[in-house]
Amino acid sequence: KTMITTMKKSNATKNNQIANPPLDLNIETTASDYLSEPLLKRPSESNLTDTNSSNEDSVSTNPPTQKSRNINLILAYTFIAFSARSLWNQSVLSAFVYLIKNDDPKFVGILTGIMGTTQLLSSFPAGILADKFRRDTMLKIASVIGAIAAICTFAAAQSLNFVFLGSALAIWGLFWGICNTSILAMFADSIEDGERTHYFTQRTILQYLGNASG
Repeated sequence: KTMITTMKKSNATKNNQIANPPLDLNIETTASDYLSEPLLKRPSESNLTDTNSSNEDSVSTNPPTQKSRNINLILAYTFIAFSARSLWNQSVLSAFVYLIKNDDPKFVGILTGIMGTTQLLSSFPAGILADKFRRDTMLKIASVIGAIAAICTFAAAQSLNFVFLGSALAIWGLFWGICNTSILAMFADSIEDGERTHYFTQRTILQYLGNASG
């Protein structure tokens, strides 16, 4: 009986070992290794609050761009300048030259050619200087030249001197060559991207209205 009992216990032990095999403690990765690795930390509410506040601060410190005051000034100048030019340089100047030169139309063409040639020759260096230096500096120089041209034109009208009038128109051509080149560059620089078509159309309309007012 003792031997039978011992054999039954040994058989039960073998069956238990087959049903529940022993764990292999020499495996490379165990549960303890996974538990020892640091878990990914979720951002706390305070960090999220700081991030949101920093984003709000960055948005508040970058306000939307405002319209440059140069735009309205240049638009007003365009209408006034071309209105004044249409008064003295288009119909009145031709009639004045006819009176001086005994109704000879070629002298009107000579004066127009003098002013156009000086304007063309001065616009190229004026554009280079406007890109190299400040635009407002070139406009200040042009304003001085324009004042001299206005004084010479007034003196030529008083003296009825054709040569003096031709010199005055040459100075006017120099003024237009410097002023138009610099003021168009400043006008384009003062307008935001995507709005240039709108404001350049307004300037063209004011230019035609100024020419029509004379």
